[in-house]
Amino acid sequence: MESPQAGLAIALALLYSILSLSSLLQISRMVCNGHSLFDSFQASFLLLLLPWMALRAFFFAFEANLPNVAEILILRIPSALQFTTFSLIAVFYAKLLYQQDWPAKIQVVIGNRSTENQ
Repeated sequence: MESPQAGLAIALALLYSILSLSSLLQISRMVCNGHSLFDSFQASFLLLLLPWMALRAFFFAFEANLPNVAEILILRIPSALQFTTFSLIAVFYAKLLYQQDWPAKIQVVIGNRSTENQ
């Protein structure tokens, strides 16, 4: 008989797989409808969540059979993706707060970076 921990790992792997497929379906719908994947916050969130959920599903499905180095990488990469997602949430919130001035603020940031490189 399987231990409860193994059953929980299988359930988590299955749930993360379902969420990954849902994210992939939404991304494919955006591509089929002609939306740009790099101009919207929704697409950015989905593109960051897809590998995060896929790595989590892979980890829970094969956690006992991974070499030590692969296990460390699979545990660390989702943390970086999660940090990036939370940073994108902060940028999205700033965009909501400064809707009227957003194009000017973005132009200042992009303009400053382009003149620093020259």
